[in-house]
Amino acid sequence: MKKSIAILLSLCLLLPCAVILANAVPVQPACIVTGSVPELFGTVWDNSNTDNTMEYTSDHTYSKTYTADAVYNIVEVRVYDQNDGEWYGDETGNALTFSVEAPGDFTISYNSLTKVASVSGDNIYDGNDPHDYEPFYVFGNGDEGWLNNASGNAISEDNLMEEATDYIYYLRTDASEGNGREFRISYCGSMDFTFGGTFEGYDVWTDADFAGDPVSLDLGEDVGELCIFLDMRDFDFATKEGARFAVVELKDGESFRLPKDTYKNEFYKQYKDYYDETSGADFYEELYSHTAKEGIDWVLVNASAGGEEQEWIIYCELGDRIINRFSGVSPFEFDYAVYNTRRNRFVSLEHAYESGNYPGLDEALADLNIGRLRGDIDGDGVLTVSDATEMQRCLAEYRSYPQDDQVDGLKLPSGSLDDNDQPCFISDINRDGVRNVIDVTAIQRKLAGFD
Repeated sequence: MKKSIAILLSLCLLLPCAVILANAVPVQPACIVTGSVPELFGTVWDNSNTDNTMEYTSDHTYSKTYTADAVYNIVEVRVYDQNDGEWYGDETGNALTFSVEAPGDFTISYNSLTKVASVSGDNIYDGNDPHDYEPFYVFGNGDEGWLNNASGNAISEDNLMEEATDYIYYLRTDASEGNGREFRISYCGSMDFTFGGTFEGYDVWTDADFAGDPVSLDLGEDVGELCIFLDMRDFDFATKEGARFAVVELKDGESFRLPKDTYKNEFYKQYKDYYDETSGADFYEELYSHTAKEGIDWVLVNASAGGEEQEWIIYCELGDRIINRFSGVSPFEFDYAVYNTRRNRFVSLEHAYESGNYPGLDEALADLNIGRLRGDIDGDGVLTVSDATEMQRCLAEYRSYPQDDQVDGLKLPSGSLDDNDQPCFISDINRDGVRNVIDVTAIQRKLAGFD
């Protein structure tokens, strides 16, 4: 009898401890998966279906594993969070969208702190890219031809932005002369997800303010078209910071181009040792943007900080052009490079040219008159009759060849000063190391269209 009473007293003493321990574990509000495929979720967008209640793991994280018995091309999911009674999807705020490419298990996860849902599984294709926020629309006061005559602050398909290159979007529109032209940029046509800001000048990247005031422009009659840009590469969805906008004015007949210094930050990240922050030296410039079917694929840049002229130069031969550098500080041998937008890398000019992977590079060098064109003895960037005439006068010794006709120094990408077995002359068209009448004839044949 005494032993039974002792056991009963012990149980009575333990009971309050058990109650205390039970109360010490907080009950987590339910988070319920809702989706578009009834075969997977039992119902469609139903936040009362407790079969889809997620299991709380730790650190604000919930999860729910499903078994697919077939392939499902498009699955959309939102998580209903009882903490605040709202539905949540991916990082952009849209429904989490994915494909089930084979039968098997997959898991929906949700973080109640960040309000972001995600999916994982070997059979899952998740096309969600946290940077890929399209579509974007430009909208504004829209009168007198501005923004394709869209009515005031209306979203119009005519003002849908295109992707110029990865995560950079643009709208090309008539300039529409007038004062107080205003615009903002909307994500997915939502008035709750917009960007504005303060116009600081053409060709200038400026911070895009989330839910900011409209950008205001005064447009003169000499402006033909405008390109409005939005750069989302560094945008942080959580803080809504990091987006930039720019406005480029295109004169009549001017081709499409990116704003200046679009990839300047990438250059300084990769070549910061060449940038003198103390003196504020700024030696980076984007000269040409090449457009392919998928958008801008490469950009020709110049990067040279100058410096005292040295006694020798280096040079290379790119087709009919001779590229040289006298001196200066630059991460590239000849001050120029090609930025590959797809691979986020800078390629030296001679390597880009020799690779053959950058169509249009020859034309860009010619249009910008970079380096020297063989035979162009007067240095105006083109072969003309005057070049042939000038060479004849030099050969007849009526005058001397220009001092810069001879290219001295180290020839790259191979060779050394001692290896140069013949001089290099701008006027030496056939590259035999001699300036003679054969070179004059070669120019004449080129001008006549025979070569």
